Amino acid sequence: MAHIEKQPYIKDTMAGSVKAPRKQTKRLRQTKQKSVTFTGCWTCRSRKVKCDERQRNGCGVCQKSGLECAGYGVNLCWMTDKKRDIQGLRRRQIRLEQSTSPSISDDEINRILSSLDKISTPPRTICVGPFAIFSKSEDGDNEDLEPHASLENSHPTQDCDSEITPSQFDPVDLSSGIFELIPNDNDIPHTEILEMGSSSNWESVRAMMDPPNSPTLSYPRERSLTIYPSPHSELPMPLFKDRKISTLMYHYKNHVAELLQPVFHPRNPWRTTYLPFALEGCPDLCLVQNSSPSSNVSISLFHSILSSAAFHLRNVMGGSREYHNLGLQHRAKALRALKFALVAPNNSQQYTVYLTAMLSLVTIDTMTGEDSDFPIHLKGCRQLQRPVHASDALNDSSRQVSSICHFLSLLARTTAHELESRPWPTEGPFFEEPYFHVDDTNIQYMYGITPYLGNLLQKTCQVAEYLAFYQDGEMPAIILEACSELYDEIFSWDIESESFHLITLEEPTMLEIIRCQALAFHSAIAIFYYRAIENSSPVDLQERVRAIWKNLSLAEDLKDAYSCGDKRTAPMSWPAFIAACEATDRQPWVAWWERVQGYSMGNFKRQWKVIYEIWNIMDSDENVVNWRDALKQSGKLVLPI
Repeated sequence: MAHIEKQPYIKDTMAGSVKAPRKQTKRLRQTKQKSVTFTGCWTCRSRKVKCDERQRNGCGVCQKSGLECAGYGVNLCWMTDKKRDIQGLRRRQIRLEQSTSPSISDDEINRILSSLDKISTPPRTICVGPFAIFSKSEDGDNEDLEPHASLENSHPTQDCDSEITPSQFDPVDLSSGIFELIPNDNDIPHTEILEMGSSSNWESVRAMMDPPNSPTLSYPRERSLTIYPSPHSELPMPLFKDRKISTLMYHYKNHVAELLQPVFHPRNPWRTTYLPFALEGCPDLCLVQNSSPSSNVSISLFHSILSSAAFHLRNVMGGSREYHNLGLQHRAKALRALKFALVAPNNSQQYTVYLTAMLSLVTIDTMTGEDSDFPIHLKGCRQLQRPVHASDALNDSSRQVSSICHFLSLLARTTAHELESRPWPTEGPFFEEPYFHVDDTNIQYMYGITPYLGNLLQKTCQVAEYLAFYQDGEMPAIILEACSELYDEIFSWDIESESFHLITLEEPTMLEIIRCQALAFHSAIAIFYYRAIENSSPVDLQERVRAIWKNLSLAEDLKDAYSCGDKRTAPMSWPAFIAACEATDRQPWVAWWERVQGYSMGNFKRQWKVIYEIWNIMDSDENVVNWRDALKQSGKLVLPI
């Protein structure tokens, strides 16, 4: 029988009996501390239950519940702008800002992954968009070396018919749609970037322009050309926002920069010095930008190298109007930016950048073959004053740029219509300060000469300018003594006295090419000495002319064998210009100049036209026996570089 508790009643005289109120008691809740764990399996974390973290065959909690254990690995998930509850499905999410980077569609991801799956054994790391496939190599130090980055690469032992490792990029014709100029509305407007300070390492950005697996461009002697596109032209996240800029920068770094010196060398200044300075002025980098605004001089250099690449592509394609207009546009932008940048440099670093920007305009003339502007550019380089407080300890880049400026100015003096006559200085040294110091050995790989040979040509020009001043007056005896001393210096030179230590002994082909170029340069100095100082007849110079042809032809043969016929490193053409103007047997020089047209450099084409015009003048006018007089009569300016 159930027990019924009797409720107490209180008797009320007015209202009768009423129920007594329950006694108010306060319920006390005991707070229990809960442990929070971040190391459970993903299933327990999503269910918000405690996991026993059993490692073998999943956790016990999921097993008892009849659920599949999701394991303990790290879950990767795509970042999207859609808001959804994803708590417990992945590790803590970090969102910096709302990303405006270019998105990658699912179809694009599948296409990239499919292309990577086709590569079974990659020879080196291959990057396509944000994905990469890595090679398994025991020798990891040489894995990231680009072609010709080290002179110890396999070119001497590579057979021209050997199988080349296939790339994921198919060769296309340069005139195909992939190289069409895209409109500006296709540019990526707001790309998430990584900020770099002014002291950042731009070498990493320069390396990104040419992945180790990038294909190379071949310049066969015939004009039809198949070119591999820039690997960044098809990427959903390219290095540059503008596809045409990416194409031009890739072409400059891998092809134009190599053409500007006679041998392959890892310290190529047009790649290691010009390009990093130019990237600082690039407004279209997707991944990197400067923390400070780009200077006008860097912007000018940036557009100059784009113009050089565009004009060379125009030449390669037999006069493409598209690339011709593109080259004109970037040249105009370079000149406009340099116009507003002409202020006195404050330090040696700024001076080097200014000098590089001016010299890059000469590079444009080299590609176009329009040599009428180079005297203006070189005059501006000479007038640019080095800062007073600049350190005398120049770095390698400063020495390279200074050597380029001095050498181009020196060659311009040899082909000037009139020698800059000047009197002999009664006070001070007889010869001006040498252009090239003993330690300026970078001109060995930049131009194929030595500092001693460069200074010999400088002295020859200076003595000829003294003689031009006194040709109608009394000649000081000291000048005649200087002529005799210069003669002894020129004709006592021997190549065995030169040390080419910047050209490694492990690369005998490059060393032999440099020796051939130096021998040809020395013979050309001898011809110029006879013409400008002793005024000898051309019959006396034919042995020197044949020596120049022999050495330059041998150098081209070595390059063809080394590069399997590809036109990659162009010769320094001053000796060929001097010798061809003096030649009585012209047929060998006709063949040589037609041979070097395969480099697709406008300057070579212009030099050949000027030589042909000089021949016609000397053949039609028997009173003209000196090629310098014929050059003046033609009215043409030429920089034989």
